[in-house]
Amino acid sequence: MPASNTCVKTGQGTVAMATIPYPDEPGPGQALIRTTLSTVCGSDIHIVDEMPLPPGVPMGHEAIGVVEAVGAGVTGVKPGDRVVTGCLICCGTCRRCLEGDHQVCETYNAPGNLLFGAQGEFFLVNGAQTSMAKIPASLSDEQVNDVTWIGSSYFLDTAGFYDTYRSRSPRVAWPYDDVRDAGLAEVGNGGGYPNCRQWWLDGGDGLRDRLLAQVDPSLLSRFAQWAGFLSQAQVDDSVIRAIASPRHQVMNQGHVYTDYGGQIGGSLPNVVTRAASDVGLTIGSLGFFPAMDVVRQSLPMILSFLKMALVICIPLVLVFGTYDLRTLVTASCVQFALFFTDFWFQLARWIDSTILNALYGWHSPHSNFNPLMGLNNAFGDMLLNFVMAMMFIVLPGFWVIALSWAGVRAGNILGGLTLASGDAKSAGGSGARVAMTVASKGLAK
Repeated sequence: MPASNTCVKTGQGTVAMATIPYPDEPGPGQALIRTTLSTVCGSDIHIVDEMPLPPGVPMGHEAIGVVEAVGAGVTGVKPGDRVVTGCLICCGTCRRCLEGDHQVCETYNAPGNLLFGAQGEFFLVNGAQTSMAKIPASLSDEQVNDVTWIGSSYFLDTAGFYDTYRSRSPRVAWPYDDVRDAGLAEVGNGGGYPNCRQWWLDGGDGLRDRLLAQVDPSLLSRFAQWAGFLSQAQVDDSVIRAIASPRHQVMNQGHVYTDYGGQIGGSLPNVVTRAASDVGLTIGSLGFFPAMDVVRQSLPMILSFLKMALVICIPLVLVFGTYDLRTLVTASCVQFALFFTDFWFQLARWIDSTILNALYGWHSPHSNFNPLMGLNNAFGDMLLNFVMAMMFIVLPGFWVIALSWAGVRAGNILGGLTLASGDAKSAGGSGARVAMTVASKGLAK
């Protein structure tokens, strides 16, 4: 039984090294990893200082190592393989994993989906089949860890990377340089075209220094005291790396998309109108969202019945039409149009499932329950949900219209979808209104 010398949380704000035993034979779906490189993440600081996790929790959730042993069901790696582990583990088979939302795996619910123990000689990985990746032999452990962020020393110090790529537009903070910027337009404000290395490293104006200036100095001090084995530059890079991580960025500052509401630059009436529309949007969503959810559930069933009816009708239509070629072609086009409607439903569902992640990143708070729901974007998200709900009707309808451009008169084949789902939509909306009435009466008492 291997024993691991591991960093563990001993109390609020304190850690220490402790011995943790691990089994020789991992359990089903598990892998035992011998650590060769580990990192200190900003989340480790939160775990030690703020999160109510009990003493004895092994620290570390980002590591590179060598597989020592695997349990039953793990076929993607074998003993001796060099691997990098994900900070979040997943099963790969639950509904959320199959939809691509591995961070909210239903088998390993948070905080159980966080890898623990990577800051030790050994650690155990659950869901090993889908929570690790092999490392090419040509890359060292340090390089694998280094190239995954914007301030990578490999990109900074290796010719052909950051010394080659440059700004496409002039930057006032970097004056025009006749040698560096030869052949590029010299503008009136004197701005030059820094390469990526200058853009990142230049003192004062470089992005690294500007990010560091936004960090609370006490956080850097605590980090340096806890991670005494790191130099100050390494501590600074670790903190900047956490700040610059895509999951921590808010790109739109309150605007999900560019809209045409209000005047350019905005005005007081625009602000009042937008506030009123947000209130109306909130109230309207209480009835609209349940109604459209019922419609989305009913559409596949209705479409299946329409397909059945079409298949039954085609032979009769051909007989009554005396197998006229025009009737045959029209029937074929209508059949294709109806069956292809499935594609538009799946496209609408895929966009609806992934568009917020595309806007905010895969670790967006919008993809999970968050008490604040990213309030700077809440109304934009709500409007987006209105639009996405209607796409289940609009996209198939546009498809039928597009067929008519080629002279194919598919007729009102999708009218049945809207007609058949109408009662279900009304019932769903009524259910929401009843719930709102009951809630209102409960609050009144």
